[in-house]
Amino acid sequence: MRAYSPLEWLQNEEPLSELESKPRRNSKKDEQVGKYLHDNPKEQPFDTPFTVDGEFYQITQILRTTKLQQCKGSYHNDDRKFCAAGAIMHENYSWDGNDNLGLELLSQQLTTILGNEAILSRIIELNDSDRKSFSEIADWLETIYLAEWT
Repeated sequence: MRAYSPLEWLQNEEPLSELESKPRRNSKKDEQVGKYLHDNPKEQPFDTPFTVDGEFYQITQILRTTKLQQCKGSYHNDDRKFCAAGAIMHENYSWDGNDNLGLELLSQQLTTILGNEAILSRIIELNDSDRKSFSEIADWLETIYLAEWT
């Protein structure tokens, strides 16, 4: 039996639907996020697969294990404190709190991982209005995740 290269293997696969037969186009935002992450590399501290599930797990673990101090009302303040969303972007993507373009791109990436903008908005609300700790926000995220996947 002959071994196929990855390209030959993909060419021989029959698509399951018409949608799958069309290549995904990268949007300008996808390219910007990719460029930002490429220009700001960070060794990933977790040994989970690069999937939405793995990234979701990383988010909850960041909130549980970060040594960053928490602030309210902004992603980052002058005392090097971060809100929950800012802490995730700092720990996972090396965002330093000073790059507004990076903030916009990374919040879009975070929204993709979380599934929708409402979850990111709720994280910010839990952090700022409800004054929940990073760990309590991680607990809430896990309940959302478990409810969706069970």
